[in-house]
Amino acid sequence: MNQLHTMITQSEREGSSIIEVRLDYLDETPQFEEIRDMTALPLVATNRSLNEGGFKAINEEVRIRSLLSAASAG
Repeated sequence: MNQLHTMITQSEREGSSIIEVRLDYLDETPQFEEIRDMTALPLVATNRSLNEGGFKAINEEVRIRSLLSAASAG
């Protein structure tokens, strides 16, 4: 999560107006409320399957559940 926080901070400094959080790149299950608290910018959570150009293979049920959890966190 430290690397994610660093990347979000850098995006803010560079003037980003929105941040995409690629869940398929994260090594650990994220705490979505913690990610939401890292910035006031709008966040878009994506979790791409390998067929969609994702970083790693993810069980489809787990992939969808993570997106729903991200949406619930705001």
